[in-house]
Amino acid sequence: MWPCIFALSIAGLGKYTTQGSAFLIMMILGGAIIPPIQGKLADIIGIHQSYFIPVICFAYLAFFGWAVRVS
Repeated sequence: MWPCIFALSIAGLGKYTTQGSAFLIMMILGGAIIPPIQGKLADIIGIHQSYFIPVICFAYLAFFGWAVRVS
């Protein structure tokens, strides 16, 4: 999914394409932050309940895909 997300995210930025792609690359940090947050939550409330964190992330990705398609 990453190539599609990246391409859709920087489409139409015009002169801000380089800045937008830089911010997008910096957001890869989410892959380094979300798993430890889910792990800590799993330790506190349980593994099954901790999966609401990735569900929220995937729901946002689905919303982003829908919003870009509609625009």
